[in-house]
Amino acid sequence: QKRAILILELLWASARSRTAENKFPKVAYPGQGARKRLSFEKRIKRSFIMLTAITGINWGDEGKGRMVDLISQEYDIVARYQGGNNAGHTVKNERGKFVLNLLPSGILRPNVVCVMGNGMVIDPHHLDGEINKLREQGIEITPKNLKISDRATITMPYHVEQDGLEEARLSKTGAQFGSTKRGIAYAYGDKYMKKTLRMGDLLHLDDAVKKRLVTMVDSKNLVMEGSYNAAPISVDEMWAWLEKYAAIFKDYICDVGQYLADADAAGKKCCSRPSWALCATSTSASTPTPPLPTLSVLMHPSVPVSPATSCTTPSVS
Repeated sequence: QKRAILILELLWASARSRTAENKFPKVAYPGQGARKRLSFEKRIKRSFIMLTAITGINWGDEGKGRMVDLISQEYDIVARYQGGNNAGHTVKNERGKFVLNLLPSGILRPNVVCVMGNGMVIDPHHLDGEINKLREQGIEITPKNLKISDRATITMPYHVEQDGLEEARLSKTGAQFGSTKRGIAYAYGDKYMKKTLRMGDLLHLDDAVKKRLVTMVDSKNLVMEGSYNAAPISVDEMWAWLEKYAAIFKDYICDVGQYLADADAAGKKCCSRPSWALCATSTSASTPTPPLPTLSVLMHPSVPVSPATSCTTPSVS
């Protein structure tokens, strides 16, 4: 435990206390001689200053967005690699108060390039509104400081609609999840079933993309009409929606994997961060069946935690 605390202190010191000569603060490493300690410090320096990941290990609301905003001034790139616009990050800094859902917190720093990564599900309609609101608050957002992955999944309007319909159905028996109704779970579900479009498809809305859209809409209408008695989805409306946002975002979309590889090779400093905390991800979240952990379990590490209460809140869609 003491070693972990020292490592955290070392990481924080390297971000906040680097001198103009980029000297590394000397921090004792328990159980190691001076030579091994130096090697350890060099490794930590490389991993922290060059490539850093900020991850919440509970259920969210740990302050990830604020932490990213705080240390992003030390970095060249801030990359978000998963999640959608169900996330909410409120950041207060010297420029004002900002509410972010899709954009990484680094967007508030004028010298930082923000990356929206492959693992994200992106609602172009919501993203357009979020960007415009930030611009009204004096934040400059251009293709130079925002890169959107061509492999990120598009959250379609019918994903949002299905989310609301399912939550309404579940609420009749009190089984609702408390969804944000922004279509996140349904976009990810269709992604894993290979029934989604990606942001890169907006760069070439040709007959092949439209054919895939028709297939996806036909499949989705079986659910929308058959399970929810909802109006069928119109292919023409979805196509017009895609064309609208293709015109807006075409200059932002690129191969961010190559961009990050080139940046790393050039010695750029990159901070990566998720949207969701560990216990709310698609791989680590548990079902809503087990009881919620008590406050004592959350606040006092000395209290034994059973497997049934380690991650017990549902993943919010």
